Amino acid sequence: MTIKPEKFVIAVKRENRKYSIESKIHIAISLFYAIANHNFLDRNEGHFYAFQTNTYIKKREDIMPQHKSPLKRMKTDKKRAARNNYVRSTIRTLSKKIHSDTTPEEKEKLLSELYSKLDKAAKKGVIHKRTASRRKSRLADYVNKAKVEKTS
Repeated sequence: MTIKPEKFVIAVKRENRKYSIESKIHIAISLFYAIANHNFLDRNEGHFYAFQTNTYIKKREDIMPQHKSPLKRMKTDKKRAARNNYVRSTIRTLSKKIHSDTTPEEKEKLLSELYSKLDKAAKKGVIHKRTASRRKSRLADYVNKAKVEKTS
């Protein structure tokens, strides 16, 4: 049986997964139409049943809120996600610079800068405060070992 281009193929996992209510409704409707129209594909691949349907399962990003406060929340979530990604990537970059072949003086300078970034990230909630503390500790150990190796 060939799939027509205007139809979608939907795979539904058999195990108990957490779907949004909208997804559950669309999956139920899709199953109903597939069974009624005998549109099942003749394959059962592992945990999935594949079938044809005209129904499109909406993703959470596709659903627009109907009230003002969720719209505002979506806006702030985007801003926070952008900030979090920037902070994480900056921390990652500084960590890589410290682990690269640089002089111990440069490593000390980068370490103080990275301490500041980690503390600010923990304060803003981008990373957990214990995670920040653990990373600072490990970086300090690394820099101190590199210093000892250079002198001896």
